[in-house]
Amino acid sequence: MHRVSWNGKHAPIQDTFLLDPRSAPVGRFLNLWIPIKKGVKQMNRDRGNYKGWNPLLLLTIFAFLAGIFVSEAPGATKNSARLLGTIQDESTGTGISSAQVSLLGPEAKSIVKTDKEGKFQMDLPPGLYEVKVTHSRYQTLNRYFKMQENKTRQAIWTLKPLAPSKPKSTLLGTIQDEKTKLGISSARVSLLESNVQSVVDTDKEGKFRMDLPPGLYKVEVTHSLYQTLNQEIKLQDNKTSQVTWTLEPLPPPPPKIKCDYTVAKKGGDFSTLQAAADIAQPGDIVCVRAGKYKEYVEFTRNGEEGQPITFLVYPGETVVIDGSDRAPDPDHRPPGVLLAKSNYLIIRGFEVTQGASDGILIVGSHNVLEGVRSYDNYNSGVNISGTANLVADVVAWNNNLSAGDSDGFHVLGGSKNIFRNCISFGNADDGYDMWKSTGNLLENCLAYGNGWGPNGNGDGNGFKLGPGGGNTAQFCVAYNNRSRGFENNFGDQNKLYNNTGFNNGLDNFCHRRTSGKTYKGETLINNLSYGSTIKLEGKNVSRNNSWNLKIDDPGFISLDPKSPGFLHLSPKSPAIDAGVDVGLPFEGSAPDLGAFEYLP
Repeated sequence: MHRVSWNGKHAPIQDTFLLDPRSAPVGRFLNLWIPIKKGVKQMNRDRGNYKGWNPLLLLTIFAFLAGIFVSEAPGATKNSARLLGTIQDESTGTGISSAQVSLLGPEAKSIVKTDKEGKFQMDLPPGLYEVKVTHSRYQTLNRYFKMQENKTRQAIWTLKPLAPSKPKSTLLGTIQDEKTKLGISSARVSLLESNVQSVVDTDKEGKFRMDLPPGLYKVEVTHSLYQTLNQEIKLQDNKTSQVTWTLEPLPPPPPKIKCDYTVAKKGGDFSTLQAAADIAQPGDIVCVRAGKYKEYVEFTRNGEEGQPITFLVYPGETVVIDGSDRAPDPDHRPPGVLLAKSNYLIIRGFEVTQGASDGILIVGSHNVLEGVRSYDNYNSGVNISGTANLVADVVAWNNNLSAGDSDGFHVLGGSKNIFRNCISFGNADDGYDMWKSTGNLLENCLAYGNGWGPNGNGDGNGFKLGPGGGNTAQFCVAYNNRSRGFENNFGDQNKLYNNTGFNNGLDNFCHRRTSGKTYKGETLINNLSYGSTIKLEGKNVSRNNSWNLKIDDPGFISLDPKSPGFLHLSPKSPAIDAGVDVGLPFEGSAPDLGAFEYLP
């Protein structure tokens, strides 16, 4: 509240309507006229209600009005300076419209936008200022400038265009353990042969993310406990690709073994296997170090039950026994590259090749042949005439120079030999030929592509179970053999449980009887045939096979041999739980048909 004096008396004047002195002229007039009018009325009352205008009062009013209309321009302040600016594109030099120009600092509140030509104006008190210029398509610009009193400053500032955004794709992945399907943490995912450098590690759940330009990428996944995985993936523009990749655990480190003797090209106890075979005693372990050994080895010394003589390849190394220094002689039949006349002998991990006759010939009993590879031999890969020998995890292929006698596995005589988890392919005659041997077991074995050879074609059966007969095949697979998948060769009393025959040249299953001989029949249960015919003669026990149940299409996951689902049953297969219990392990309410039990 203000007070003014008229003839020595004070009168209150209300100023509640006072406006900002920098407002428009009308507002300035009202700000001054209202209190003047009130003052005049008060003065008249003090002078006895005098009605005329006092000359001094009129002069005062005139001076006030002159001060109202002779005022500063709108928006200006006393002693202000003016900034006239232009914002331009650095590349083209053209003005940038709608760029925002802001003053920075606690006292700075001025914000303006450029017009369509990129121009702007700011009226500011003198001083030093920091300005920020922003635009959605340009890089932000910061500048300092000084404004001087009552002066106009002109400025031209340029902005750099933002780089055009590159198209992006996202790869979301999970790395899992192949067996447990659990996520693998700290697996490293890297790009190979790419201009884009990107390396990420999986989180605790095995997940990772990569944001990459679209394109084809080679990806490598590594982990100290797993085998390295290489994958190829194509990413599309602005799309997210999700993958789940599995890593196979590294094999456990080889166990430490106690070697009684060592065979090595240099530095061993012996330089040849034969030298060690000539002195080995029951319970001895002979370790053979890496290399190619050109020799034919004859084992004649026996081990004992519980104390076998063992010849093995030193863990993590490769040993090849090469018989190429002898020429094939079909008439005199040279011995096998490895000839085992002994009993209770273990031969483990060797590669045997280029034999003048058989790759491996076993005539003793109670021997173990394990993890061996026998290939490119003149006659058979493995030939047995002994009893109660175990052949496990052995692969025989391309034994094909003798045509009709070149089997993958051949049992010339003896009985009760076991073939487990073996593979036979590309041999000129049969995959497995039991010939006149009886009582043998073939379990989880595979035969394919047999029956063709450079010197002529052999019989071309996957599994030949006679004429000796009395053999058992279970959980075995025969496909794409030249003639038949499973063939009794006129033998009888063979038992076939849960085998799969697919796409063999003549028949998947063929069981025939010969005239003039009493035929006691075969037993076929829970077998699966697809892609070829079956031939059953005589009285056989044949039940719960696909042909008994009229299952024409078993619904395999895949018919591609390269697929992990090859000849495996799909979830809706009619062969699931369609079998009968024969004393072998199975899942579900009943055995499935074929070699592979469905596992959900």
